[in-house]
Amino acid sequence: MTDHLKHSTSGHLLRNDGGHLVHACQVGDAPCLCPENLAGSYAINPGALETCVSCIGGNCSTTVTWDGTFQLYSACNWIGLNADQTTWTPGQCLQLDGVNLSNTQLRLDPYNCYWIITIACFNGASENTLWQGTKTTGSTPSGTYSKITGCVDMSTLQVF
Repeated sequence: MTDHLKHSTSGHLLRNDGGHLVHACQVGDAPCLCPENLAGSYAINPGALETCVSCIGGNCSTTVTWDGTFQLYSACNWIGLNADQTTWTPGQCLQLDGVNLSNTQLRLDPYNCYWIITIACFNGASENTLWQGTKTTGSTPSGTYSKITGCVDMSTLQVF
């Protein structure tokens, strides 16, 4: 009898931290409902990301260099907001390597039961995804995310 590949409750194949498919759960599946007592902030190493040549523009009244922090905005939804900031100022743009970011979000997708991270920049009047990835395991956003789309050539991103 052979081992069968493991699926999450949402039907997705599970992978270990190295990106390899697994035959057994190492960590529980990601929740479909927002767990209680999650941290008020999570972070990435922004130095691990690059910007793309298509990142241009952004209607920003002020700019702040992003330190990689995501702060709690609502239940299981964190937005890019530096560790020393308490609120987001309308018109303010976070920057990465001098490029204005249009979206920095870390959240639980309750319909597909996985954690998702999105980092996007302005591209004229629209936006361009720098990096977007998911994590299908664990009861917190911390861990290794696998890329699903984006112009940055990096297969995984660590949230801590």
